[in-house]
Amino acid sequence: MNDTLRCLPMSAWPGPLNMAADEVMLEAAVVGVASLRVYTWNPPTVSLGYFQNHDERLADPRLASMPWVRRPTGGGAIIHDQDLTYAIALPKSWLGGLAAACWHDRIHHALAQILNRQQVPAALASGERPRPKDLGYLCFAVPQPGDVLLNGVKIIGGAQRLRAGALMQHGSIQFAPLRNRGDELAKELARAIGWQLRSEDWTAAEKSRIEELGREKYGTDAWNRKR
Repeated sequence: MNDTLRCLPMSAWPGPLNMAADEVMLEAAVVGVASLRVYTWNPPTVSLGYFQNHDERLADPRLASMPWVRRPTGGGAIIHDQDLTYAIALPKSWLGGLAAACWHDRIHHALAQILNRQQVPAALASGERPRPKDLGYLCFAVPQPGDVLLNGVKIIGGAQRLRAGALMQHGSIQFAPLRNRGDELAKELARAIGWQLRSEDWTAAEKSRIEELGREKYGTDAWNRKR
């Protein structure tokens, strides 16, 4: 396995472009390019899990008043306001035969380690996975195994998408002290897992593809209101 992956620029984009960018990372992983990026959302946005009913967000006044987008991954709704979001895309050859769930926990274990080194007592949630009816609409309302907890409260959650054996995982870090440390976090995360980073911009073709997906997929009612 080549242990050097590209670190894409920190950005603060609207929801449709953020989700388009994560999908473009997955497309690149399918053809052998591993990538990591850390980003924020401008404007603050609600992201819905792929399988969620978009009308249910209207029951919460805060969710109803915010821009929103549907993710290509499952899970519950997330308010992206003061959080930091990470995305990692790995080619099949990088996965070492490990199941996607193992990579979920490995990435979150590395994030917990980073917090531990800063004297923050974060730990991975364990136990049995809650029943779907017990999860609620918001992702951070009920911890699940593999989530990162601080004093019993979920502060990091992630979701995944597989394509042609490649893996994309993105997740929200709801811990305010990390919000302005995106570049540093990317380096520490790579170091904790054992990767080398190479700072690199999106290719011209990728930038065009992000714009295309943001406009024709993630910015459309056909995608966002499909459920």
